[in-house]
Amino acid sequence: MAKKALALIDVQVGFIDGNLGIGLDKFLPVWENIAKEVGGDYDYYVVSKDWHPSNHCSFKEYGGPWPSHCVQDTKDADLYPKLQELLGKVDPKKIIVIKKGMDAKTEEYGVDVVREMKDIKYVKVVGLCTDYCVSESARMTKKAHPEVEVVCQLNACGEIAVDTAKAGIEAMKATGVKIL
Repeated sequence: MAKKALALIDVQVGFIDGNLGIGLDKFLPVWENIAKEVGGDYDYYVVSKDWHPSNHCSFKEYGGPWPSHCVQDTKDADLYPKLQELLGKVDPKKIIVIKKGMDAKTEEYGVDVVREMKDIKYVKVVGLCTDYCVSESARMTKKAHPEVEVVCQLNACGEIAVDTAKAGIEAMKATGVKIL
């Protein structure tokens, strides 16, 4: 039987109001649309999390482009509390958590969200941030599984900047990801 998954990309404190946050004002309308999807007609919920060691290569102090963010076992790396609450109402067997960026020497924006599931035919991608991790995860999934319909619901995605978000959207389209 064909199955559906909701991919919740990096809905973490650090990307909301942390060092790399889009800001709570910008996030709350996005959150309303994410919340409508959680508890929907999905067989799986894939939750990706940046989970960096404190000396990660993407951090400015180690030569990378970003401020320190989503460091393992810190509040910054926690899921948004309201998402955690909603996921608490979902059958735990339906939730798959994927931590990324755990190797201090390797940058990792995206993740193939279907890699551990069988019979998936549809994936909806939402979360933070459209510019980087959402776009990269959607594209990686589509490239690895061309038979899977991968869609990105833009009103349930937050962005760091308009220009880079536009580039991320165009990259998704070019890979065959449908934009809603």
